[in-house]
Amino acid sequence: MKLILDISLSFFFLIFFSPVIILVSFLIILIDGFPILYISKRVGKKNKIFNIYKFRTMKLNTPNDEITFLGKFLRRLS
Repeated sequence: MKLILDISLSFFFLIFFSPVIILVSFLIILIDGFPILYISKRVGKKNKIFNIYKFRTMKLNTPNDEITFLGKFLRRLS
């Protein structure tokens, strides 16, 4: 029963938030280009390594770590 509830809620939230995800992706492309996502490796249960995907908030190819204005907004929301 819990599995059905988890899948149902995940599907609902994915459909509900998909316009926001598409908008943020489009804005990242306009502001600083590709790639849209930042991929980081994390360690999970039993030391299993997995990838976590986040929207990219830092500018590309800058000597110091500059955050885009969209990145500042996204970091405040998280």
